[in-house]
Amino acid sequence: MQKAAADGLLQSYSPAAADKIETHDKDPKGLYYAMVGNYPSFIYNSAVLKSPPKTYADLLAPQFRQKIQYSTPGQAGRELIRMGDIVDKNLMELAQKKIKAQVSFSAEGAEDLRALHQLVIDSFHRAQALLVSGRMQTAAQLLEDKQALRRLERAARDSHLDRLREGKPDSIASSSLHLDVLRDLVRIQSHICALASMRRSHEAKHDAIERRHSLRLEHTAWAAARHDA
Repeated sequence: MQKAAADGLLQSYSPAAADKIETHDKDPKGLYYAMVGNYPSFIYNSAVLKSPPKTYADLLAPQFRQKIQYSTPGQAGRELIRMGDIVDKNLMELAQKKIKAQVSFSAEGAEDLRALHQLVIDSFHRAQALLVSGRMQTAAQLLEDKQALRRLERAARDSHLDRLREGKPDSIASSSLHLDVLRDLVRIQSHICALASMRRSHEAKHDAIERRHSLRLEHTAWAAARHDA
């Protein structure tokens, strides 16, 4: 944006409440205004860490070696946005359709959906913990959740089809809504599990860097030993 202003590509404009925007968040000539502020911060467990880092330089201390985790805002943010879109543009629309049509899920179908929904909620909480802690055990649990949800989803579909064959009125009336909700819960879970895959990929890259570093140290030591000999 600053380059566009320097190149003369922007026109001065003063939106409503422009005077309430901080000076450092806007161009003095009114060529641009900040819409979003992203502020990095340190998150830590105060019960474990009594002397937290205050600057990035503090993170270089030996006590923090291999104990620092950071999320990848680009990918993590994309997955969270996609989950939000599914809820806002799909599930909310399905809820409105259900209300407007005045249909009900069968007792068995509603219970299946509640079970899947609870697993998705539990996985989302684990994903939140993963973004903070970076623990590989949490990532592994998320991938196990994915398989568990797939099994529940297949069982729920099979049960739904059985109820249709039996001619249960509630299942027939709500069939398309039921299957659409199942689909969207699985889609949300896939985005949650993408965070676990991202973490495992990051860990693999970190291990590769550590191995290369160790090899360089070994080579240096070997070369020094030969020189001394």
